[in-house]
Parts: sequence; C-alpha cells; structure tokens
Amino acid sequence: MTQWICEVTAKPIVANSCIECARVRKRPGCPVAVPGILKALKRSLQEDTGLAAVKTVARIPVIRVTSLVGCVRKAWYDARLQRPLEKPSQMWSRLRGVIFHAGLENGDAGEELRLFARVETAQGEAIVAGRVDYYDEANRVLWDFKTINTWKSLANFDLPKPSHVRQLGVYRWLLAQNGMEVAKAHIAYITMGEMRHVEAELPDVREVEAEVREVVGQVVNTTPPPATPRETWECRYCPWVQCPAHPEHHSDDIEDDIFA
Repeated sequence: MTQWICEVTAKPIVANSCIECARVRKRPGCPVAVPGILKALKRSLQEDTGLAAVKTVARIPVIRVTSLVGCVRKAWYDARLQRPLEKPSQMWSRLRGVIFHAGLENGDAGEELRLFARVETAQGEAIVAGRVDYYDEANRVLWDFKTINTWKSLANFDLPKPSHVRQLGVYRWLLAQNGMEVAKAHIAYITMGEMRHVEAELPDVREVEAEVREVVGQVVNTTPPPATPRETWECRYCPWVQCPAHPEHHSDDIEDDIFA
C-alpha cells in the first residue's frame, strides 16, 4: 500500500485517498492537487515485478546500482529500515526521471534491461540489481539518460559527471556478469531546453568489481559506514534524518542542479 505525507496536514495518507482528494479539490491549498501526476508518482514508487520477485525469494539483501555509486551510509539505512514517508513535492526529481523514461519506452526506444548479480564478501552476501536504460546488443553500446533540473546551457557543466561514469561502470560489470559485452558507453544529458550526449571512458571491469565488493561489504556489515556522501546534493534529498551528515544538522549550501 503506497503512502506519503499530505502536503496540507503533514500527516500520512494513502496514495489512493490523496488522488481522490485531488479529484474533488477537497483541499484547494494543496500545491500538487493534480490526479494524473499523483497517479504517476504512485506508480513510480512501486517496484517493478522483476525486482519484487527477486526480493521475495532472496534470503540476502538486494542492493541497487544507484546505492553502490552514491552515499554508502544511505545504502546501509535503505537495506535495514523502511524508508521514511515524504511529501509528493519532495519526490519531484524522482518523478521527472520516471516520466522521461516512460516516454522513451512508449516511443518504442526499447524496454529497460533489468540485471542481477550475486556478490560474496567477508561481511556477507548480497544481490546487486540494476536497470540499464538502453543496451544496443548488436553494436555492444551502453546508453544512460540523465535529466537535469536546470535551464542553464550544458556547456556550463563539466560532463560526464564522475558519479555517472561510475554508475555506467557498474552497469558494464553487471552486463559482463550476464554474458554481455560493452564496447562503448554514452550518456545523454537532457535539460529543460537542450540535449547533449557524451562518450564515457569506463574504468577497468576488474577495478569496478573490487569497488562493488568493497561497498557491498560495507552495506551488509552490522556497523554503519561513515557519513561520507560522494556529492553534496545527495544529502538534500536524503530521507534519513538520523544520519549525522543530513542537512537538518547543518546549514551548508548545496548545489541546485540535480541530475536524475
């Protein structure tokens, strides 16, 4: 049952009740009272059937690729606790990316490819799960798509972002674990007004595997890893307020341009 926090009352509400409330405009002061958007948000919060099936039968943690390349402390919380509820307005960056990827699939760009790999470490085991945006099997080309919440020209950014290259590196490793090779990798960046694609030079697969094992070991360990986010914007959108690095405990400025 999908839930979030009501924008007006700040209390938990079932998604379906929120959607119905928006239909009848029960709370005119609600800033997100658009039934279609709320329905899309509800769908975006539901796990795809492939990942849900693996979690049902697996007796070990399932860790997403995005967790491996982001803040490990956040991944540690995600693996153990039920994520705190948020307001719909706090999840807009997630929904923006979901809408874009859904548009690609509906436009016949191809379905995203779900991949899994089992990883053993000294601290324990886990299954790494990733969903590749697009893999051109005939030409062995890996693509990833990133939407950016900005009107700035992409010429103002140093692309590709290191975190995006790390993510593609793990995707290539996952593809290799499933018998597929990657000859080239590209990232397409899409802002509110333009698109630019760049080729990414990926790290050696053996280096990636070593890092994957290191991070998985930290996530499955009973002791939480240090609060060391790779990028400052991660903290702004992190729901785990108990983390010592959370913005609730600090007043540092955080960059505005978020890549989803």
